Formats: sequence, C-alpha cells, structure tokens
Amino acid sequence: MQPWEKRLRDLSRLLENCQDAYFDPDLFRMNTNQFLQTARTVTFIIQKDKAIIPSFDAWYAENVIAPWSGDGVMTWAKDSRNKIEKQGDLELHSSLVLSLIFSYFEHEDISVACGRKELVRANIKRLIRLARRDLPSGIADVAVVKIDRRWIANSLPDWELLGALKYIYGSIYHVATSLACHLGIPLDESVPSVDQLSLKVEAQRTSYIKLNDMHPASLRSKSVRRDPDFVPPTDFVEWMEKRKSKPVPRNLHENVELYAEFAKRTFEQFGNHIPMLYMCDEQSRVIHLVSAYFDDQATKYLFWRSIADRVLYLKPRFIIFVSEAWRRSGFKDFPQTLMRNMPIVGESLQVVGLDSSGNTAQITWNICREGHDSAPRLELTTDKNQVMDMSKANFFHPIRKAFEKLSQTSNASASKSVVVPTTRP
Repeated sequence: MQPWEKRLRDLSRLLENCQDAYFDPDLFRMNTNQFLQTARTVTFIIQKDKAIIPSFDAWYAENVIAPWSGDGVMTWAKDSRNKIEKQGDLELHSSLVLSLIFSYFEHEDISVACGRKELVRANIKRLIRLARRDLPSGIADVAVVKIDRRWIANSLPDWELLGALKYIYGSIYHVATSLACHLGIPLDESVPSVDQLSLKVEAQRTSYIKLNDMHPASLRSKSVRRDPDFVPPTDFVEWMEKRKSKPVPRNLHENVELYAEFAKRTFEQFGNHIPMLYMCDEQSRVIHLVSAYFDDQATKYLFWRSIADRVLYLKPRFIIFVSEAWRRSGFKDFPQTLMRNMPIVGESLQVVGLDSSGNTAQITWNICREGHDSAPRLELTTDKNQVMDMSKANFFHPIRKAFEKLSQTSNASASKSVVVPTTRP
C-alpha cells in the first residue's frame, strides 16, 4: 500500500465517524475538524514522494491543480483547514426543516423552519391541512411531508455539510485512482470509494410522512454482493466477448444504445427487467449502480431527489435508467383524478439517458403479451403517443439541478493552460 493510500483510508474512516456522530454536536464538530485537517495531508504525502512518480509535475498539474483551482468546495476545504489550525472551529449551525413535497421540482416545495423540536408536530399538522385544503386531490394523494435535520457551515451555506465532506473525499479518491493508473498499479482494495461507505445517516437524518395513508416512510438502501455462484447465460457471455472488440461508447447516445441492447437481451432472457440506474464517468465506466422499488409516485419523488444528492459527490458524466413502465390514459382529468386510479393501457421497456451537459436520449419498446402461456415480446416503437417526451421527463429535473450545481462549483477547464506553483495548493 502506498503512503497516500494509507492516509486516504484513514480519511474514509474519519468520514464514517462524521456520519456516526451526526446527531452529537460536539463529536460531529470534532470529527469534521479532523477530517478537514487530514484531507489536506493526502496531497502533501503525494508531493513528498514525487521522486517515485514519473512526470510528476505534469501529472499533478492535470489531476490536482487544474480541477481544484476553480472548485469552490475544494477551495473551502483548504481555507477551512487553515482556519481550524490557526483560528479555531468552523462556525456550524444545525437546522430542522419541514417541507411539503408534491413534485420533482424543489422550488415548488412548501417549507417551514422549526427552531424548536416541540414545533415539529404542530407544523406537520399545519402542512397536512394546507395540502388537503389547497392542492387538487390528484396532487395531494402523492404528496409527502419531509422532516430534514442537517448541519451547515456558515462559510459554505449552499451545501449540507456531510454532503460536502463526501464531495471532498470523492475528489481526493479520484486523484488516488488517477495516480494508481499513472503508476500502472491498482489502487489498494482497502481504500473504499465514496459510494462504498456507509450511507445510513441519510435515512436517520431525513424522514417522511405520506399523505395518502399518513404512515411514516423512509428511503433505505443496502448493498447486495454479487453471487459468486451465479453463472450468466451462454449467449450473454458470447455477446459480452464480442462487445470487447468494439469501441467504448463515447457519448450519451452510444451509451444508451449499449444499455438498450443489454436491456433487450435481459428482458428476452428473463421476461422482465427490474429498474436499474447506472452512473458512468467520462470514459463510460460504471461508477455507481442502483436498483429501485417504487411503492407509489411519492416514492419516485424521493428516489430521484436522493439520486441527485449522490450525483453531487459521485460526479458522473452519464446517467442511464432502465425500467418497465405502465402507460395510462385519463391524464386530461389530472390533477382532479388520482394518478393511481387512471386506467393502464399498455406497458413499455424504456432506456433513457441524461448527461452532465443536459443532453437526453431514449430507446423504447412496447411490451406485447399474447396470452398467459406465451412469453412477452418487445416491439420497438417511435410512436409519439407511446414514447416519452424527454422535454417533459420531470424525474430528471433534480439531477439537472445537481449537474448545474457541480458546474457552478467547479469552474476549471481541462483545456486551459496551468502554471505549476512551487508551493502546495
């Protein structure tokens, strides 16, 4: 294990400590301070060992100085470490906010700040009364009250603090993986990527109440290890071998075409396809993979907002989503009619994609069923009445906003010239 990898592994444990101490103010403050101080030492160690790194100056300029020089969060991390060491603790404050959610658009939320915990129950009742009184029945039926507790640093007001720490860890992890590739050796397996770290605090920090049944709800995620005894179908293996000789997808459309081919083969093999979301980097490598099970429309609102949160620290280039979908009629009566009561008139298998520049792409098949004893089959369609209008794919809206935030946070251009400073950045 390289010295900087060992320090990065230490940093991952400090990030987990921050998660575990989220609801203990003093412990959270202490762990946050230690995380920010340790984060800066990873690049210090890399610089100390630059003699063993070929073409160090050029590599460091491209992988550290250029991407971090215009990055607002990484600049904040550097300044915060200096403040902690020379002036004292960061100024932090916690908040408790209730929001009424009834769409994918965060700006439509109705929010109430709770200065005291005893106000929570009263304000929840207030939001519920407002929803039932002022929202059409079709919208109120899929609305949810969100109870959100979070820490904010006064010097970084637009970021939830734990999310910012994940962003910092992810940026340093990317430097370590780039260096491992530059040296021609694999990154030590004991160093976790940010998506491998425990995310249990997300479920603890945020809870929900669905208005249609008044039951509490939460978004929970768990990791599923690959079954070592699973043997893929022979034709899948043969197809994957053939794929190896073809060029790697270079843009969104080529990625959607690749995942569409894979989705079609999966559906034809098993007769169905569970929802799957892929996040891919600039080289079209999968950096995050998640499946989802939706109870109702409200769950979809929460899921896509949670994916946008992950986009902020995983920083993918491409988002690919594969799912089956029902087609319904009766939208002319919405929002007075409940969406779940609209008649189902067809089924589709959809592969849709979004990239960080805002481009979209899709491939859609109708799912045709002749009878109970026959296997379903796919029929490629371009019928505008049966294909999603991507300009109205509102579930992508939270991710679009996350990409916009990343663009504002990181202003460095990969093509601009960089002068390597003699001092550490």
